[in-house]
Amino acid sequence: MRRKGELSPAEVDRRWPHQVAVEIPPGHGLGIVPATGPLSSLAPRGHEVAYDGKRYRVFCFSDPDQAARFKDIMGGLDFDHRDRGRGAHWGTWYPGRGAARDAKRSRS
Repeated sequence: MRRKGELSPAEVDRRWPHQVAVEIPPGHGLGIVPATGPLSSLAPRGHEVAYDGKRYRVFCFSDPDQAARFKDIMGGLDFDHRDRGRGAHWGTWYPGRGAARDAKRSRS
């Protein structure tokens, strides 16, 4: 449930389209990542998804260069918001779903 004034997932996807998924080690968290200096384009909120029995924290950037540097440093993976589940499965990651949907549309 979203609270008044809170960024919606759709707003985050629009304003911070360059997203990186970082695996969360079992039994651990990733801590706090400051959104200053080299990470100044980091969104004020991200989200978590699950794929293949693993949990991932998704960090969202407005600057593609900062996203690429963050991905290299953290060993992350590119995340396409269209690969996120819908409804009750919102927290599930389906890698490649967005690209497959684009390919299907281009063939039509």
